Amino acid sequence: MAPIQFDVAVRYLKEDPWERVRLAHENAPNTKFRALIRSKNIASFDFLADDVIEAWVENLFANGFRVIGSFDGLNDIDNIAPGLIRAKELGASTFGAVSFCESPVHTDELFVAKARELIEKADVDAIMLKDAGGLLTPDRIRTLVPALKRLWATGVSNCIATA
Repeated sequence: MAPIQFDVAVRYLKEDPWERVRLAHENAPNTKFRALIRSKNIASFDFLADDVIEAWVENLFANGFRVIGSFDGLNDIDNIAPGLIRAKELGASTFGAVSFCESPVHTDELFVAKARELIEKADVDAIMLKDAGGLLTPDRIRTLVPALKRLWATGVSNCIATA
């Protein structure tokens, strides 16, 4: 579940988003629910303090989310590490996203370095390759995914890839 779903429930549907989550859990009790946090934002573009993000993570966990991940569009790991660390402390499985972009500086080495930073700073259980812009081509995957796989031997147990 992404934070925008909470925003829509409150702003447009005038519903309690946490009640919606609780009902979903009641109707799918054996499903591991997954949440994604957008950097230091929850449902807006304003930056929030780490304690607010950590409280959000605590509410996610208290309401049954057991897989919690985070991403930053600029791959600033310091913006996402505190929430992931808190999720891990609570017992959630965590994943950190490396946001894909195409430019001369966005090399395999840069993405591997960001994935390594996620492992070192947030002890994530998995790395997600996030391609919000739909820019990742099969040719680009041929070098990037093997580069990330080589990193797995240093401590990442698996990878979640989304387009």
